[in-house]
Amino acid sequence: MNKKILIVDDEKEIVDLLEVYLSNDGYSVYKCYNGLEAMKCIEQSQIDLAILDIMLPDIDGFRLCQKIREKFYFPIIMLTAKIEDSDKIMGLTIGADDYAKKSFTAKQRHEIITGLLKSVGLESKENDYPINLSGGEQQRVAIARALAVSPEAILCDEPTGALDKKTGTQIMELLHSVVKENGIMLLLVTHDPDIADTCDTIFEMDGGRITCAKNDT
Repeated sequence: MNKKILIVDDEKEIVDLLEVYLSNDGYSVYKCYNGLEAMKCIEQSQIDLAILDIMLPDIDGFRLCQKIREKFYFPIIMLTAKIEDSDKIMGLTIGADDYAKKSFTAKQRHEIITGLLKSVGLESKENDYPINLSGGEQQRVAIARALAVSPEAILCDEPTGALDKKTGTQIMELLHSVVKENGIMLLLVTHDPDIADTCDTIFEMDGGRITCAKNDT
């Protein structure tokens, strides 16, 4: 079954260009030109990824992104003519996964879309509601969204706390794999000594004192 990509932009030329490239690569493309149309489409279709323009005729892309995140977990890419730091921070804070300037090539944007959909091996889960995802799958979604912004460091507070031992082990293996592959610093906070022991350096807090218990770097 083809993946469903929703494009929301009031500039028809951009929408049509994206549609050509994505359709040629086998994606099913849904086109909307305002926020109201987009929400109706999302409610009626099982969208896998959305590309949202910030400037829309009825509601702005930030508000639309916020409304989508109330129910859906699929990746969201914000589309804009220019990327200001304040806009980028706002978009990522409310749930966007990536930003793209309208000067991009459709081929480049397609590569980002493909990477987001495949980043944690959940291609078959993009259209599921959060409540339908297992604890491990929700953690994988969180990891993918963190990687989408190309961070220098990831802070995880009890990343396996709500998981069974087998799933927790799988999540830790995934975390260590992606941070090593992308050259990212991983900071873990955990009460589980087995999880802590997977790290190169361990600091322990006891009675208000912090001591270094392990340093393999």
